[in-house]
Amino acid sequence: MSLCDECQLKGTVCLWRDADGLETCKDFVKNPHSRYQHKQEPCGKFAEIVGNIFDEEKALYKKKAEQYAQGDPLANFRGGAALQGLNPESLDDCCKVLLMYMAKHVAFVYQSGKLGNKEDESLGDISVYSNIARAMWRRKKEKE
Repeated sequence: MSLCDECQLKGTVCLWRDADGLETCKDFVKNPHSRYQHKQEPCGKFAEIVGNIFDEEKALYKKKAEQYAQGDPLANFRGGAALQGLNPESLDDCCKVLLMYMAKHVAFVYQSGKLGNKEDESLGDISVYSNIARAMWRRKKEKE
């Protein structure tokens, strides 16, 4: 499959005009799960925004790692595990702590029920926590 020059998505052909004159990705418009196909913006712009968010998340991870890691990337989770009576050397227990930390952000976004600056910040934290949990899993697999 080819990579679209506009949106960088595999197998798509972008920038055609539909009946309303909107430029968009053909595959995206044909999505049977969207009732709002005619309101979609060109997917190249959306893909750019998503890419920027990934870059922001990398920067956020580095900032938080400097703040909390203290030489051990899991120091904050190990400390939380010890406070909870869990095993700080267990990646599973560290992940339980991570999920508790993440739950605070999930609860805030859910209870807010809207999108705004604070919600965006919490969503960024949730994403970073998700990636840290994935890294914990991969480290665990390496050790087995």
